[in-house]
Parts: sequence; structure tokens; C-alpha cells
Amino acid sequence: MSYHDWLYGYSNPVKFKDPTGLFPCENCAHFRPDSAISRWCMANCCGWKIPKFPVYIPITLGYKPKYMSEQGKDMLFSLETGPSWYPGFHDDGRGNCTFGVGELIAKDRDCADLSGGKKGIIERQINDMSTYSELKKYAINRFHLHILPTFERAVYNAFMEVLYLSQKQFDALVVFSYAHGANEFDEYHPGKKIVEKVKIGDYEYAAAYMTSYDLEDPVLQNRNMETAILFLGGPYHVAMEAPAGCYGAECLMETYLSDKDRFMRLFRIF
Repeated sequence: MSYHDWLYGYSNPVKFKDPTGLFPCENCAHFRPDSAISRWCMANCCGWKIPKFPVYIPITLGYKPKYMSEQGKDMLFSLETGPSWYPGFHDDGRGNCTFGVGELIAKDRDCADLSGGKKGIIERQINDMSTYSELKKYAINRFHLHILPTFERAVYNAFMEVLYLSQKQFDALVVFSYAHGANEFDEYHPGKKIVEKVKIGDYEYAAAYMTSYDLEDPVLQNRNMETAILFLGGPYHVAMEAPAGCYGAECLMETYLSDKDRFMRLFRIF
């Protein structure tokens, strides 16, 4: 009898992989056949002699972060604030009443016209604050303790059935959700298509779909492009202007990643 790297019999007769444990070969069929994760699955779970090139997918299949990394939080904070950020109630530049770090209070409403509701609750909490630094501290604490966890949970729950998400992918999905709503990945919302594509390992399509949002808004368009690059394994918070006509993942990778990086982003999960 011959043995492969994980000490099961030749051709994996029990149809399971190790050491991550109990992953049946038939599960490989759920992935898109030409995707990297499918090739890895068939090669390592079912004994197929495949790749003409290495497929780097970690054996910690099933790993998904629950929280944003510090780099991801910094990226999101900088996208939501900017140099002229005011931590109190303000217009977000698109006619929406917002508080602190991009917290939506009311869509298409002027903050001055609102009373009670969420605005009233926050006003009672900040009523005794007399300095800018106190207000800023409150807004940042509210972001970290109350607002961000809502989006982290929403992304984690939406991608519950996904076998693996890297930290960068999770961070990118939270950034995307923060801009479009905590329920964006729910059933009957456009973002559900991103969930479906990530499930089958079609990360390029998922990234390209992110860039199809907000084409009429250059600021949000640039943000979506940065998010897509991060999702594909690129750097955090790419400061850039969107090239004319550059909306797809192929264009993003060709423009902002080297040839080697472009290849590895498509066929490697970080």
C-alpha cells in the first residue's frame, strides 16, 4: 500500500482528508470546476493528479474570521472620516444625516429637521459633552463597540456556509457592507450574488460585482474599487483615482497589481 502526504491509503479509499478532518470528496462538487479551490479539493481530498501550477490553499479549510483586523478597521475608519471629519451629526455629502464614523441616522434627510428616534438617543448621551475631544472619543467608542460589531456579525452570518475566508476577504466584505447596509448580503438583496460566487470560489466575479455598484458616484466607485482590490489580496486602502472604464476585476489587477501578483491573486487564497 502506498500513502499520500496525510497517511491515508492510495487514492484515498475512505474519501476523507486529514488533519482538518472529515471532508468528503463529494463536497468538492459544490465548487466551480475550474476554480482554484476545486482543483485543490480534488487533488488533496480525492487523490487527483492535477495542477500544472501550484495551488496555494491552506489546509485550515473552514477558517473564517469573526472580527476585522486592525488594518481593516484603520481602512474603514479612514474611508468614513477624512481630513475634514466632524464627529457629531453631519451630512455625509450625499444628503443623508450621519453621525460619527459613517453611522446612518436618516437617509435623504437633513439632520436639523430630525428629532427623537436614534438622533434623540444620541443627543441625550452627548448632551453633557462640552469639548470636541469628548465628542470625538464618544464617536470612536460608539463605532468600535456598537456599530462595527453589527456589520461584523452580518458578514459572518451571511457567509456562514462558505468553507474559507481570509482575513483580507472578511475585512473587504465588512467595508463593502458598511457602505451599502448590514443586510446587503441577505436574501433578495443584490449582494446575495456576491455570497453565491464566494461559495463556489469565484472570487474574481465577486470582486468585479463589487465594482459594479455606485457607478454614478465617483467617491463610492473609488471606494468599491479599493475594496475589490483588498478582497483579491491586494493592499489595504489603496489611494487612487478610478481609471476611465476600469470597472472589472481583470482591469483592477492589471492596473494595480504586478503580473506575478495578478496570477497569484486568482489562484491563491490568503
